[in-house]
Amino acid sequence: ARDKKSDFAFLFDCERDQVADDFEELLNSDSNIVVYLGDFVFEREELPKFSCPKYILGNLECPYISNADGFENLEVVRGDVSCYYLVDANGFSSLREVYGNLVLSNLEDEITRDIYVAGDSYFKNDKKAGSVR
Repeated sequence: ARDKKSDFAFLFDCERDQVADDFEELLNSDSNIVVYLGDFVFEREELPKFSCPKYILGNLECPYISNADGFENLEVVRGDVSCYYLVDANGFSSLREVYGNLVLSNLEDEITRDIYVAGDSYFKNDKKAGSVR
């Protein structure tokens, strides 16, 4: 049987132990996680300390957080980003590609840099902001 962590480590040019496929690995890891295989779902108002990956190969769902602190390393999400109560997106400073929808429906301030969004983008004052920002 193939080892999916080894396969993804090869594809993303990182070490096997930098690939996580369980949310607990992000929470318990002192290492530098590069790739997370799966949906990142956290349904509380504040994120715990975690190892933020560069790539999430799934959805990012944090519906109750108000800021994106802790996501500074995140560059690519292969699914949707859903942060409904987010009012401060500064933590998404490295985010450059979202291959689903970008739903930041409480965010009033415009994101001033380009982020490729394959789906639709939703913001507070501009409910549907188009497909590429």
